[in-house]
Amino acid sequence: GKLRLHQHSSTNTTLTDFVDVFLFSFHSVEALMKRISIASAFRHVGFMGISVFVGFGLYGIYEFFFGSPPIHRVEFFQANSTVPFPFQDHGERIVSQYMQIGEILPNCGLDYVCPQDHFPVHIYSGKSKDDMPKICVSGKYVIQKDINDGGRGMNMVVVDSHRMKPVNARHFDTYAMDSSEMELFLMREVREGDILIAMTFDEASRNLGVMAKNLLADLGSSQIQNLQFRGQWFMISQRGMKGFSPYETLKASKGGLWSPIDEHMCVPRHFDQRNVPLKPAILTNRQLVGSAMFMTPIMVIAGESLSTLTLTLETILSQPGIQPRYVVVVYNPEVIKDVTQLCQLFGFNAKATTEKEYYRIMAVAFETAYGLFPGSSYVTVIEEGLLLAPDFMAYSASILPVLHDPTVIAISAWNANGFPNVSSRADLVYRVEDFPGQAFTIRMATYMKELKPNMKQCCNKRGWEGWLELGRWEREMVVPDVSRVLRRPLGSDLEPVTPLIHALFHRLRATNLEMTSPLSNADTLTSDRYESHLLELLNSSHAHVISLTKEDINACALNESTTNLKLVFDDKQSVYVVPYMELDMTGFGGMKILCRCFGLFYDDHSSPRGLHRGLLRFSMEGNEVIFLSNRNQHFAMSPYNTTTLSLP
Repeated sequence: GKLRLHQHSSTNTTLTDFVDVFLFSFHSVEALMKRISIASAFRHVGFMGISVFVGFGLYGIYEFFFGSPPIHRVEFFQANSTVPFPFQDHGERIVSQYMQIGEILPNCGLDYVCPQDHFPVHIYSGKSKDDMPKICVSGKYVIQKDINDGGRGMNMVVVDSHRMKPVNARHFDTYAMDSSEMELFLMREVREGDILIAMTFDEASRNLGVMAKNLLADLGSSQIQNLQFRGQWFMISQRGMKGFSPYETLKASKGGLWSPIDEHMCVPRHFDQRNVPLKPAILTNRQLVGSAMFMTPIMVIAGESLSTLTLTLETILSQPGIQPRYVVVVYNPEVIKDVTQLCQLFGFNAKATTEKEYYRIMAVAFETAYGLFPGSSYVTVIEEGLLLAPDFMAYSASILPVLHDPTVIAISAWNANGFPNVSSRADLVYRVEDFPGQAFTIRMATYMKELKPNMKQCCNKRGWEGWLELGRWEREMVVPDVSRVLRRPLGSDLEPVTPLIHALFHRLRATNLEMTSPLSNADTLTSDRYESHLLELLNSSHAHVISLTKEDINACALNESTTNLKLVFDDKQSVYVVPYMELDMTGFGGMKILCRCFGLFYDDHSSPRGLHRGLLRFSMEGNEVIFLSNRNQHFAMSPYNTTTLSLP
């Protein structure tokens, strides 16, 4: 900024005397002009000018030694307007006399200029107890090593929303001392309209009291109650805003180590509906707090319909615990317009691409995820036209650890066999051999090592058409009994309507609508445990054999109805097994007939979906049903090996 110094007189008597002398001199000059020549007049005027100059000089010397000290005013220039400092007009906050200014970094390191009425912020929580925290506001670091005592516990900065400048910066060691001083600070120093930036460093939860958490919750925090040992948290909020702040992150400690926060962002001066993105849903399930799923990039593939994309994004934002900055929409600006503005409304990111081949679009999605979030171990892909179930994130978080099993290549939220009459157990998940696509999560390493070198060969079709048909090396996918996503049967990718598309999408589907649907067998999904679990089911006293004849099955398949089978399910939560001999030497022709009979996925030119080593699982009326062919190792058990049913 520029500095202007203004000096003002404080001695009215001295100034009056000087004016009297000046007027007397002027009248004397006027009288002389009548009696002397023009040349003489100019000479006298010159002498008079010198006298005035000397007089002002003597007056300046007098004021310097005997007058009042000048009042200084500093002015900062912001854009085309001048901002006085200290702020004392229109109710602006006065800067604390104790606040220090550290490093000056233009735009706080952002590589773009913030929109009008927004200011840049950089927040860094450190990677260890020796890597000190940093908070930059409007180009100035006010929390830093040796600046405003930044350190362990809670670090806070109050920003004047009128001028978008910091006015107070404090540090509270809530590890060594209680949080009473911080509570007083929040009540007294954070006034209506003030913007609060709060961030933890090292360990802040030990002595963080209930009252402090409640005060932060009143200021807009939705996650401070979940702060645990060495968890890292930050929030930017405004006193007086309604609801929860969209600028909040909580990262759980990993094995007692820190999960650093390093965020650059533009913050609005007013947290109103026009400037603040839509608010994400709050995570209330404490068992899922700290799951890597909530820090996994979610790549949304946009189609051609903006209205369909809007519905997809709405269901993503409603996921409890979702963090908008991890959501990226990949779109073609030549095909769909206004995606950037739509993403800004939701607080999501947008990535434009002009690629038209599907495998190239997917490559852009994976590469963008890797570039923006290089520390993430996983990536989630949401294909176009999907609506997410309320517990999509909770479901994915519950089974995410299964991806550590080398025999599992991905987890999916969609079941190709998920039709209402054969999909009734939201608590069940299965291992299957086919890749269902739609909405899935894989390890980032799987993409880098396996998919990336072979994208065209593995992934040139849509996920539901079949990915990874070669190269799975006996690895399987995990799918739910009841799908956690619903595909709208609209879109250019579903036209023209082929028999496969009709079989998959032109039938009523079952989708979980409950916010909380805990999984009962998530701990049985590793390879060894899954086979042991199947053995227990087949040997259980609740297992019943459904004895059918070939004629019954053929008639049932022809009518596509199980009415003639006269099935009776005695009670819920039982297991019903249909054992049979598979006579198709090159495929599963017999299994296809059973699928058509019971109402599962069926297409003349496609293999059955949901197979696991010659076995297929689903549910009816709350009971588990298993098609058990002689190609499965468990078929050798009695009484299944005594069946007389042979198909096709």
